[in-house]
Amino acid sequence: MNSEERFNAREHLDSILERWRLLPTRHKPNRGWVRAIREALGMTTTQLSSRLGVSQSRVVAMEVAEQTGSLTIKNLARAANALDCELVYALVPRHSLQEMVEQRVKQKASNSIAAISHSMMLEDQAVADDTTAVQLEQLIQKMKMSARSDIWEGE
Repeated sequence: MNSEERFNAREHLDSILERWRLLPTRHKPNRGWVRAIREALGMTTTQLSSRLGVSQSRVVAMEVAEQTGSLTIKNLARAANALDCELVYALVPRHSLQEMVEQRVKQKASNSIAAISHSMMLEDQAVADDTTAVQLEQLIQKMKMSARSDIWEGE
């Protein structure tokens, strides 16, 4: 994927994910979605086990696994289907993808310019602060345009 395609992909995903970030709450019920929906429907674990084609104890184990965070997506999808529900699965970034890339580029560019400035200073070739600021902005723009995967190397 070239840099323009990556930029367009980020913008597209950001527009989709913004709706998720704006939801007032994304918390699951304390006892998990499977159990909450099953109970709200008035369905017993035995009845759900019949729909899933598993034992009643397996349904109880699935509900416990969801509550503890160890239920697989595959099994959650099966339970959702048996409850006539749609499983919605998403990773919702805390910030827009574009903001994440821009923040990382600024960090990497600042680190790079700082290292170069330090080296130049040690060689008694210090550069004026306004020149450094211009160089920093140019490097940020260049890195943003390419947005290569190496911006994520090293923390």
